[in-house]
Amino acid sequence: MNRRLSFMEYFMIGREEALELSDDLQELLRRMKIDESLLDASLEKWQTIPYDSNYEGVRHFLGNIIRQAVSLIGVPELRRKGIKIVYASVPLPLPILHALQGAGQGRVFASTPDIVLITFERMILFSENIREYNYSIGWNPSCRHCLLNGSRYAYLSDGIISPPDMYIDASAVCDEAGKMDEMIKIHLGLDWKTVLLKLPGDFENPASRENALEYMTRGINEIITIAKEWGVHINEEHLQEALLWWKSLTMRVYSLNSLVSKAPLQPMGGAALALVSSSLIMFMDTGSRSIGDTLDILLRELRKAVKEKKGILPKDSPKVGFYFMPYLYPEIETVFRNNNVATTFCSVFSSFVPDKIGIEARKGVEAIAKLWLGFPMVAGFERESDALIKTIKDFKPSAMVYGFLDFDRRMGTHGKMLVRKTSQACDIPSWYISGDIWNPDSMNTFAAKERIESLCRIIKK
Repeated sequence: MNRRLSFMEYFMIGREEALELSDDLQELLRRMKIDESLLDASLEKWQTIPYDSNYEGVRHFLGNIIRQAVSLIGVPELRRKGIKIVYASVPLPLPILHALQGAGQGRVFASTPDIVLITFERMILFSENIREYNYSIGWNPSCRHCLLNGSRYAYLSDGIISPPDMYIDASAVCDEAGKMDEMIKIHLGLDWKTVLLKLPGDFENPASRENALEYMTRGINEIITIAKEWGVHINEEHLQEALLWWKSLTMRVYSLNSLVSKAPLQPMGGAALALVSSSLIMFMDTGSRSIGDTLDILLRELRKAVKEKKGILPKDSPKVGFYFMPYLYPEIETVFRNNNVATTFCSVFSSFVPDKIGIEARKGVEAIAKLWLGFPMVAGFERESDALIKTIKDFKPSAMVYGFLDFDRRMGTHGKMLVRKTSQACDIPSWYISGDIWNPDSMNTFAAKERIESLCRIIKK
C-alpha cells in the first residue's frame, strides 16, 4: 500500500484521499495487467522526462486523471445504486456533459474513458500494455485504425471499464468512433443508447452550416430527452451554467498557451502545455468542476517563473508551434530541448476563443451547437485555417509542426492542406511529420527525431 500512497501523493492527491483510492487503484492495475512495481519506475522516470512536473499545477492535472481512471473501477457499484453512466468520444462539446452532470445532482456519471485511460497508462505509467490489448483482439500496426477507439473495445472486452447507459459519439473529425461503437455492441453482445453527433468534414457554404447547426441542435436535444427518461431534467439554467464553465475553461487554456508562447524566457515546454490543454477534450466526472482551479495554480506558477526570469532554455530560443503536440511521447519534447528549440502552443486548443463566436445571443442548446461548429478543428478547412493563421501571427513561432494524425483518413490530408495555406500566409517554415498520436507501434519516434533535428538546424541559421 505504501507504494500506491507514495505514487498518488506525488501527483498531489492527499494522504487521506489516497487511502480511500488505494484499493481501487490496486484493482485497476490488476485489470490492466500492470505490476505495481511500475509505480516506482513511473516516479523515477518523472524525475527525468522534460514534462515540467516541478510545477504543482502539472502534477495536480495528472492527479485528476488518476482519480478519474481509478473511479472507473467503481462504475458497476454506481449502476447498482441507480446512477446512470454516460461515456463520450473525443473531441466533443463538453458543456453537454457538464450540464448532464449538473442536472443529475449525483445521479449521472459522465466521462471520456478512452482518453483518460490511455493517458493514465501511456503518459503517467509509461506502460506498453496497450499494444497487447489490441493484439489480443486481432489488431496490429498494419491495421490503421485509431487506437483511441480501438482501446475502448479492448477495455470493455477485458472488463477494465463497464458498459455505459448512453454513449455520445460527438467526434469532430473521426469517422471511426460511431462504427466502433456499433461493432462493440455486436461483438460483445452489449447494448446502450447511442447519440451520433458526427459532422461532415467540411461545410463552408452557409446552407451547409445551417443544416449542420440544425443537426447538432437535434442531437443535443436527443441527449436531453434520454436524460429526461432517466428523471434527469436539463433546463436552461444548467445549459447556461455549462456554457459559462466552458468559456472560463477555454480562456484559461488560451492564457496558458499565450503566456508560454510569448515569454522571452521559456517557462515550460509544449508537451506539458498540450497535456493540461487537453482539459478542453477530456471530461473527468471526478475533476472537471475543479479543473479551472488546477489551471489557475499553473498560471500563477508560470507567471511567477516569468517574473523571476526562470526558464527551461536560453533567452529568446527559437520557438515552434504545433497543430497537436503528441504529449504521450517524451522523446519528441526531448529532441527539441536538446537542440535548444522551445516547443509552445497547440493550435487545436489555443485558436478557440468562445467569446468571439456570439454564443451568448442564443439559448442553451443552440448555443452549444453553435459553439461546437465554431471550434476550429470542427469548423471546416477555411475557418480553421483562418483561425490558425491568426494564432500564428499572434504567438509568432519560428516554425510550425503538423502531422502525427495520419492514421485518420481526413486529417492525413487536412493537415497537409493546412501546411500549405498557413506557410504562405505567415511566411514561416512548416513541417509535416508522419506519426500516430495514440499508437506507439505507428509512431516512428526515430524517424521523427531526424526530421525534428533537421527543422532545428534550419530555424537556428
